[in-house]
Amino acid sequence: MLKLCLVFILLICSVYASTASWHSVLEIKGTASKQTDLFETSGSKWRIRWEKPSPEDQLNIYVYDQQGNPVNVISTQKTTNDESYFHKPGKFYLTISASHGYIITVDDWR
Repeated sequence: MLKLCLVFILLICSVYASTASWHSVLEIKGTASKQTDLFETSGSKWRIRWEKPSPEDQLNIYVYDQQGNPVNVISTQKTTNDESYFHKPGKFYLTISASHGYIITVDDWR
């Protein structure tokens, strides 16, 4: 009976774990510097993805928590697209410093 219970628990856990996926929280498109509104993440991890036309274009993404404390700075020199991962849920906002076009997406894993 104990083995049957353990198998059932493992089955339920694997079904729950396999249902997690990326959910878009925020998408910012622009050609100039700006600050976003607060956004909230609740999953075990979240990511920031970015795209820009040329590796030489300036794009820096500053991540702050709800209280305005710096969390991270993403400098996108020599790349046209990439992503950074974070492992603490909460409320955050971005300050973007840019000289050309960009697309920034925030995704939450839940």
